[in-house]
Amino acid sequence: NEEALSHGAAVASAVSEDMGDAQRQLDAAIRSSLNIEMEDSLQDFEKQVRAANLLKRKGQTRLKKELLKERAQLRKQVKDLEKESAGMSVWLQILDLQEQRAKQLKANRSLE
Repeated sequence: NEEALSHGAAVASAVSEDMGDAQRQLDAAIRSSLNIEMEDSLQDFEKQVRAANLLKRKGQTRLKKELLKERAQLRKQVKDLEKESAGMSVWLQILDLQEQRAKQLKANRSLE
């Protein structure tokens, strides 16, 4: 009986060690799998961040181009308005001269 008990205890101890080894191997495999998944997820996230940053830069570049184009259009409008203003100034001077001339003619007629 003692021999059987001793043998049974030795077998149980060996099985327990094997189970412990198997559990450690299983834990290591799970950690490895999780690390791989986390690394893949991290790489995917980094790709998404790079893509978002690229889109942001493209959007900023597009917006900057649009703003530059709009600024150029506004400058052209200002120049056109300045030209119109200068043209109107000339017309106003002509009208003033005509008005003065008309007053002079009226004054000359009243003297006659």
